[in-house]
This record gives sequence, structure tokens and C-alpha cells, in this order.
Amino acid sequence: MPLDAITALLNQYFEATIGPMLAHGGEVLKLMGDGILAVFRIESEDEIDRACEDALNAAELAMANMVLLNRRRAREGEPPLASGIGLHVGNAMYGNVGTGDRLDFTVIGPDVNLCARLEALAGESGESIICSPQFAVHSRSAMRSI
Repeated sequence: MPLDAITALLNQYFEATIGPMLAHGGEVLKLMGDGILAVFRIESEDEIDRACEDALNAAELAMANMVLLNRRRAREGEPPLASGIGLHVGNAMYGNVGTGDRLDFTVIGPDVNLCARLEALAGESGESIICSPQFAVHSRSAMRSI
């Protein structure tokens, strides 16, 4: 695909997925190719259930938006876009990493790595949303094991 077509495609995808994250209190930290790194801050133990519900609601709305986007793409004769989301609750460290010449604000830690692996597993398994057991215990929604 020409680069301008890829850019337009990515913008459609990001429009469908980023809005729900922001609307439910998430912070988008990075766009990495066609990937998004978003966090839902938890300041105290009392906020864990709420943050997990916000993240799940955002993920479900993003996937509903993807269905609508893919319907439009089908009407235009374009192939559907696949998307997967990994949800996890845990600890992360915020900060700048890099060198004196190039710093990047990000989150790091084993829990961030686990979430990235969950997102990859979503694509491999054909599931649109996958969460860790740590996330599932804080959600009021029915979860199933795969």
C-alpha cells in the first residue's frame, strides 16, 4: 500500500479505538505502528474495580466501533481490519527512558510486558478482548477462560 493509504487506514483504526479509551478515563501513552498503549490510573486500592470496569467498557466500545468500521470498509470493497486488546491490572513505573539526546515517556515493568503478551494472544486466538486472571477478579462482567 502507498504510505498515504496506510496513514489513512491507521487514522480510521485509531479514530475507532482511541476515543473510547479517552471517554472512559484512559490515557493513551503511545501509538506504536498499529498498536496503542493506554493506561487507566489507579491511585488507591479503592479504585481498582472502577478502573477495571472503565478499561473493559472502553475495550468493548472500541471493538463495537471496529465492527462499524469494518461494515463501512466492506461496503467500500475493502478487507476488514483485525484488532485485539489485552487487559491486565498491576504495577507499572512511569517515566522517561532513553538517552540524553532522545527520551520517551512510557510505562515499564513486568505487568506492562504481560499486557503486551495478552494483546498478542488475542490476535493468535481470534478473541477480540483478552484479560488476565488478575483483571477478571475485579470485573463484574462475565469472563470465560480460553
